[in-house]
Amino acid sequence: GISVALIAVIAHRILILRQLEKDWVRATHLDDHDTKVSIIQRTLDRGYMNQEAYDLIKRLADFGDAEWQFRFAEINMDPNKHPDGKENYDRGYIYYDYASEQGHAIASFKQGDMHESGVGVIIQDLNIAFSLYQKAFEQGYRKAAAIAILALPYDIRGFDSDSPEYAKYDQASQED
Repeated sequence: GISVALIAVIAHRILILRQLEKDWVRATHLDDHDTKVSIIQRTLDRGYMNQEAYDLIKRLADFGDAEWQFRFAEINMDPNKHPDGKENYDRGYIYYDYASEQGHAIASFKQGDMHESGVGVIIQDLNIAFSLYQKAFEQGYRKAAAIAILALPYDIRGFDSDSPEYAKYDQASQED
């Protein structure tokens, strides 16, 4: 038969999902961004990602909040977080793009990484990567974007090491 421990685990997961649903309803009615983000983080931290939780997070992302869109993209990029155990690069890229368009700097950076590495995009394109890293830099993800920009070849970034542009990124790359 089914062990008591297994029943306890299943009951605990059901309680987590119910609490997530309650918090979600409260957050959507209160329009409370911090609560929304904490709900996502709590769900991901607990490693609780079944199809129902995935669908719920997608619904939250589809409301248009950049942080929800970013988190949903992250789930789709990582087979360990996705309920199917597979990555979905197309969906991940789309939701990074939604978040990036709303000013989410890390989403812009992640898109740049995808274009630089060629993972999850149709073609590897360092020029697009450079543009997205610049966007991430301007959106506030300065250090990581600056390091990535400086690592790109000269013919892509278009400035050499004695230019003011290089100095700007070099300084940012050393920030804490």
